[in-house]
Amino acid sequence: MLRANVNYPYPVLRSEAVDFTKSVFNDDISLETTQKGYILRTNFSVSDKCIDEMINSGRLSFAVNIVCKSTMLRKMVFVDAEHPEIVIDSGDVHYAVSYGAYILAVEDIDDYYSDDFVEDYKNIHFKLKKGDIVGIGLEKRFDALFEKDIIHDASSIINVVSSDQEKYMTVDLDNSRIKVILPTDQCTVYKSMKGKKNKYPLLHATVTVPALIEAISAISINDDNELSQRPWFITLQKAIADLSLISGESEDFLYDHPTRTVQMLMENNSNIALKLIDEMII
Repeated sequence: MLRANVNYPYPVLRSEAVDFTKSVFNDDISLETTQKGYILRTNFSVSDKCIDEMINSGRLSFAVNIVCKSTMLRKMVFVDAEHPEIVIDSGDVHYAVSYGAYILAVEDIDDYYSDDFVEDYKNIHFKLKKGDIVGIGLEKRFDALFEKDIIHDASSIINVVSSDQEKYMTVDLDNSRIKVILPTDQCTVYKSMKGKKNKYPLLHATVTVPALIEAISAISINDDNELSQRPWFITLQKAIADLSLISGESEDFLYDHPTRTVQMLMENNSNIALKLIDEMII
């Protein structure tokens, strides 16, 4: 396990000069949200000549450690000038995601040394093992909230499963995503239509819309602190706050009228679905 806030038995480059007299680790990472997930764009550099030479020679490497406890995601991704971007799929992360920049030894190193070591380490050559940390950036985080377009596609905020015991559609909110439980025969029909985008408005009308209405109603009366930590809860709460700003209607009004609110969030899906049905009948 990586541990940033500890003392190492050798000098470690950080965002501020600590073990080095002047040298620092510039750990610039920008975050971009896309319809499919997130992109971390790295722009790393070091001001220490010796460390920089070891990075350029391939003995050391920049890396980003990504952790999401909600999905148990934990991975280290190596980056360089030719591959500065890291793509994170929306399905891999929910709620709090932490990430931080590191410099790691790619191989065993017998002569880790810099002219800029502070006095305590001056003129000492250290032995490093493969994987040892040489540089540590600041830990950052973001909340992996499902964007409006993802809600509209119903691909991430809602999880549809089948059940042989249920006779009617049921919604279970005690999960990271809104779980819609369908009788097995209904779920088979639902999944057979998932690849037919022209039928999505009908799927939304029969499954997504009622599930979101129940979820928004639960938010409005929520007194369960654990429920409020669910990614779907945070996502819808943010979406309604944004909708309030755009529409000029109060959040209380939007929560009091969940059916209307869902139609606003889903770009008047009922209108699209009814037109589709009308075309099918004709």
